Amino acid sequence: MDWDLKIRERLKSLRRKILFYDLFDGWWRILGISLLLILAITQLEMLLQLDPPLRLPVVLFIITLIGIILVTWLLVPLIRFILRPKSSEELALTWGYSLDGINDRLLNAMQVYEGRTTESTSSDLAEMSLAVIADELEGASFDNVFDRIRIKKVRNFSFLILSAWLLVFLISGSSFTGALYRLAYPQVDFRPPDPFSLALIDVPEHVVRGEPFTISVSGTGDLPADISIVINEESTDPKAFDAQFDSTGIADYSLPNPQNDMYLYAYSGRVTSDTAFIAVKTRPFIKELQVKWFPPKYSKLPSSSSTGKRGDVAALKGSRVVLEIEVDRQLSQADLLIFRDEDPEDSVLINMILDGHFATSEFKLLKNGYYNILIQDHDGIENGERVNYNLWPIQDEWPVVSIFYPPPEAEFNESLMVPLKVGARDDFAISRFRIGRKLIKGGVADTSEEGKFIWKKLPFESFDDGTSLVDMLMDFNDMNLLPGDVLQYKMDVLDNDRISGPKRAETPVQELRFPTLKEIFARMEEGHGEQVEDIRETLEKSRLLKEELEALQEELKRNPELSWEEKQDVQEMLKKQEEMAQKTDEMAEQIEKMIQKMEENNLFTPETMAKYQELQRLMQDIMSPELAKAMQKLQESLKQQDPENLRRAVEEFSLSQEEFLERMEKTMNILKQLQMEMKLDELAKRAQEMLEKQEEINEALSDSAKEGSQPEQAQAESELKEDMEEFQKEFEKTKELLEESPHNPEESMSDAEKLLEESQFADAMSQMSQELMQGDLSSAQQQGGEIKEGLSQLAQTMQQAKNQMMESSKSKLAEALKKVSHDLLSLSYQQEDLLSESGEIDRASPRFRSMAQKQEQLRSHLEKTSEELFKLSQESFFITPQIGTALNQAFHGMDQAISGYTARTPRSVSRQQESAMGGLNRAVMEIGQSLDQLSSSSSSTGYAEMMEQLAQMAGQQGQINQGTMSLIPGGTNPGQFSLQQQAAMSRLAAQQEALRQQMDNLSQSSQQISETMGRLGDLSKEMQEIVDDLKNRQIDERTLKRQERILRRLLDAQKSVREREYRRERLSRTAEGPYQGPSPDELNISMTQDEMREKLLRALREGYTKDYQKLIRDYFEALARDQ
Repeated sequence: MDWDLKIRERLKSLRRKILFYDLFDGWWRILGISLLLILAITQLEMLLQLDPPLRLPVVLFIITLIGIILVTWLLVPLIRFILRPKSSEELALTWGYSLDGINDRLLNAMQVYEGRTTESTSSDLAEMSLAVIADELEGASFDNVFDRIRIKKVRNFSFLILSAWLLVFLISGSSFTGALYRLAYPQVDFRPPDPFSLALIDVPEHVVRGEPFTISVSGTGDLPADISIVINEESTDPKAFDAQFDSTGIADYSLPNPQNDMYLYAYSGRVTSDTAFIAVKTRPFIKELQVKWFPPKYSKLPSSSSTGKRGDVAALKGSRVVLEIEVDRQLSQADLLIFRDEDPEDSVLINMILDGHFATSEFKLLKNGYYNILIQDHDGIENGERVNYNLWPIQDEWPVVSIFYPPPEAEFNESLMVPLKVGARDDFAISRFRIGRKLIKGGVADTSEEGKFIWKKLPFESFDDGTSLVDMLMDFNDMNLLPGDVLQYKMDVLDNDRISGPKRAETPVQELRFPTLKEIFARMEEGHGEQVEDIRETLEKSRLLKEELEALQEELKRNPELSWEEKQDVQEMLKKQEEMAQKTDEMAEQIEKMIQKMEENNLFTPETMAKYQELQRLMQDIMSPELAKAMQKLQESLKQQDPENLRRAVEEFSLSQEEFLERMEKTMNILKQLQMEMKLDELAKRAQEMLEKQEEINEALSDSAKEGSQPEQAQAESELKEDMEEFQKEFEKTKELLEESPHNPEESMSDAEKLLEESQFADAMSQMSQELMQGDLSSAQQQGGEIKEGLSQLAQTMQQAKNQMMESSKSKLAEALKKVSHDLLSLSYQQEDLLSESGEIDRASPRFRSMAQKQEQLRSHLEKTSEELFKLSQESFFITPQIGTALNQAFHGMDQAISGYTARTPRSVSRQQESAMGGLNRAVMEIGQSLDQLSSSSSSTGYAEMMEQLAQMAGQQGQINQGTMSLIPGGTNPGQFSLQQQAAMSRLAAQQEALRQQMDNLSQSSQQISETMGRLGDLSKEMQEIVDDLKNRQIDERTLKRQERILRRLLDAQKSVREREYRRERLSRTAEGPYQGPSPDELNISMTQDEMREKLLRALREGYTKDYQKLIRDYFEALARDQ
């Protein structure tokens, strides 16, 4: 145990010595290396005189190295001694190998001694072994443990470095100490001031890639001639560029195409500027531009858009334009700049709404110009050259309005209602139609004060294509027009432009004249004279053509072959006939226009109007289909080489031309007769008008509270005097014209002439006018009363003259028809006797010859009677086509009977004679019907009776309608009917059935009403349906509407018979198409009072007579009571 402790104490001492040795060795190492490093850095400083930015890092580096050496050779051994000292075994082994003969024996002895307690080791032997080693180590030292030569070398190295210090110090002196001093203060700049300085100025934080920018260097002091600017772009080698200072001490260099981030500085010699960093970035750009525009709502146009950077906008003015852009990065700002062509310097800036990589904005397109888009990213970089996109607002076009009807200079009729058809067009829609009206009294504008137009809105219909139409019957009664007045009017429209405001367009001013009766009759007389002259000229040409045809027939008998010249003559005949046919068509159109004027102004009696309408039909039928066929056949025969066909074609053409001549002569005769009747109507109308004017003057004088001169009434009386003088002239003309007529009303005309001579109307009217100017009202009133009485007698006398003429015509026609009927009946009896004789003979009888002569005589008598009837037909419409058909049957039967006598065929003779007798009897019956109609007619046409029957039927239908409506409470919901109501339905059903039968009978009794009823379609069926509804107790709103429609059609039928083929389309020949006047609407059972009043007024304006106007009023009043 003692040996063990002793050895361990010696090992501990060794451990301390090793620590001391390591520290001592480290100290010399640190000293030498530190001196070497300091000497090296001092020499470097002496040579380079480092700038503080470089000196400081070098000093810090040396200090860091010395610190590392200090830690490694001083601090680390000490820490190792404290924390992980060498073990006894390590020390024993180290000490043992330093002694000769010991080696590892000390370590082994210690290990054996440590393991003495084990069974395999003897404790005594272990202690003995340790004791032996301890004795051997007694007095042994540690000297051989340490490498003293190494320590000596380190020490020598340190002294060598120290000697170098001394040597450098001795050599360099203050330079060495100055360098040490500067190193001691590394951050202090010990350099002498430079002769000049350089500085980068206005260096941007970033520039745009590919775009040149300028680097500016500012210099102060004694500047050199030039400097170098070093630019070091990323991924490229640094490049130096020379630059010269200008007079202000600024040196610039422009870098043309920067591509990458860069560092740059300027230097000249040892003088350098600060280093600057510039980021190179790209400009933001628009990846996608989408433009949408939404037209104004009033246009009803769909929205549109453009994509792919097509930013031009051509849209309707006022459209809302929405822009959306997509850019390549986040933006800090986006602005929309709008420039106008009218003022390019003035722009509108609109801030766009940002959303990440997107920006949106909108504006209203109002004026021509362009726009561009300015964007800026968060670095403040804007987009490059901005694209200008055009803005083209499409203007809303001006509307256009045109008056289709009436024509520019038209006339009123006495109803003062004119079909108005006006069209307007706009690119979108029309919002308003108006008519402006201005009354010019007397037809002469007052230049001293220009009248203003009175405007009124009109209803119109709009269509999808932007057109609008006013199609209505315009009532001008509210303008208080008098004959001779002129109404100026024009139309204006507004479009629906809600952006720039509605645009207005108007038509030129047109005129509607309210003609005086004098003017109307003058035009009628002029037209009538032209028609007579045209017919006379056509008659003369037709007679000459007839002579030429007769000569041609004679020539064909002598020489069937025609030369080329003769064929040309035939062609010329056909051409003449064609021209005459065309002339008759023109005359028919002229008559149609006259009828239109007569209808519009209610100039003549219904009888005269009916005759004019029959005359028009006659003119239209002059060119018969047979004549046209004969002309075509003759034309074809001329091209052939068959003389026989040519001869027959000429004969047929001659016969048809002769028929044409007869019809023209009939037209001439009827036209002359109508001229007389028209003149009498005109005189009666003029007399009645003068009477009404005189009554108005007298009433004005009675109502006037003003004393003294009455210039207005005096002027009116003076104008009436002029009318009377004109009347007297027309009276003389009519009197001369009637002298040629067999129906001259001499008695009434003599009475009228006597009244004119006795009353001296013109002088009396002149005197009254003077009295009014002088203010002698009492005398004027007395004179006015006398004139009124005289005019009243004159009007009655002229009407009597017309009636006398009509009665004379009627009685003479009836007498002639009776004579013809008697002659035909006598021929029928004789034909019957001859038929009896023919039945008693055989084929061998010698009486055939004498009986054939008798049949020939009967045919001759029939021919004479037919000629008399033909003459009557030339002056009357009562000779119907049915009479002619019956006579043709009689002629054919007699001709065939004569042929049968010649062929001795008694049976065929009897059949043909029976046919001839049937034709005669049927002709007698037809004439009897004509006589019946004539006897019950107020004239020779039966027109008034027809009108009266229609009026009665309309009245009956109106009563049935009222009775049916009373059965439905409130006009709706039929509900349950009481026994009283059911009885009323049965009564109404019987009345409706009777009316239906009456209509059928009337339709069958007259050709005119039959044609009218034919245009009413299934009116009889509708009546039958009403009868069924009433019988089945199933009346409802449909029943009432059907009844109202029947009543309306009956009223229209009455009007149609009066107008005949005259329809409202004839008023619109100058318009684009046929004008359809508004028909009365179907009955609305739930009409308000205002609606009912409006429909009443509309119905009254349809041109019905006063009797029917009263009926219409009664009907609507009944509706109002039921409501």
